[in-house]
Amino acid sequence: MRQLLYAIFCIILTNLMFPSAGSLHSQQKEGPKIVFLHLQMKDHAITLLRSSVHPGVLKRQRSAEKSAGISYDVANSSGESLWTGFLDDPLIQRYEYEDPSNPGRLKVKYVKQTDVEFTLRIPLKEGIRYISFYRLESSNLLPKEPRNLRALIGRIELRLTEGNSR
Repeated sequence: MRQLLYAIFCIILTNLMFPSAGSLHSQQKEGPKIVFLHLQMKDHAITLLRSSVHPGVLKRQRSAEKSAGISYDVANSSGESLWTGFLDDPLIQRYEYEDPSNPGRLKVKYVKQTDVEFTLRIPLKEGIRYISFYRLESSNLLPKEPRNLRALIGRIELRLTEGNSR
């Protein structure tokens, strides 16, 4: 009993003296977490509406070998990349509907929006501070070497807490 009380006392003292060490230990104990970023894209500018952190693991990402869309880079305060990803351009909505002249067959229509809200999920990593968004555009200056250009469209500072925030 005495040893148990001493162990509890040591844990409490450690958490009081080193609060980040205790929270990091509890985070490791609780398991991985996901950051949900609720974003708005209006006329090609991205703003953060709110963010939240919840327990969970991200699904495997699709390949980012695309010629158009949005890539993003999650970085720490010194600019070191912690996570990168890709998403289809949220301003372009895809609609499928049945072809009236060909029942049973689908037609696809793309509609360009000017103002959309969407959610992006990223893994919670120690030191996350910024997320930068880039528009991918194909460049065919040299026909034998087509490449994607990245144009910065927004950078958001992240201040994350458990549950809902901002």
